[in-house]
Amino acid sequence: MSNYKVDLPYPPIQINGVYPEYGYMLLSNIGSSNSEVNAVSLYTYNKIITRPGFKEISDTFHAISIVEMHHLDIFSQFCLLEGVDPRWWSCDQGNFEYWSPQFHAYPKELSCLLKYAIQGEEDAIKKYQQQAAIICDENIVKMLERIILDEQHHVELLNSLLCKYCG
Repeated sequence: MSNYKVDLPYPPIQINGVYPEYGYMLLSNIGSSNSEVNAVSLYTYNKIITRPGFKEISDTFHAISIVEMHHLDIFSQFCLLEGVDPRWWSCDQGNFEYWSPQFHAYPKELSCLLKYAIQGEEDAIKKYQQQAAIICDENIVKMLERIILDEQHHVELLNSLLCKYCG
């Protein structure tokens, strides 16, 4: 499993003070259309549909999904510490929206499937970078920076598969 995450420890899950606004911001990492739940569900689906003809791709999606589950757990713990309920939802200006499998496009053609996954990873990286620039708690920022390294590694792995199988 270590080939699917960066070989660096994760910082401790702790905060410098309770700031619910940080928790509400981190909810989008849990249950929005660009979230860890979204990645886990999409990668589970991708694992299933690619297994018959592309075992290496299927196994990669499975392994990456386990890393994404760890990220989901980390963000959920931070939300709890900030006093925010870590349901599979997001909050935008006080409006809560539950995560939905309708957030996926469900591409089935292999190159589209891999490109869609790569775009999701790149979108997560951008969002986490934006959050790290806003949040003033160094503990959360260090964790975001650590998780970004995993997401960048996922982009590399998925790009490698795209080149290998799709030219």
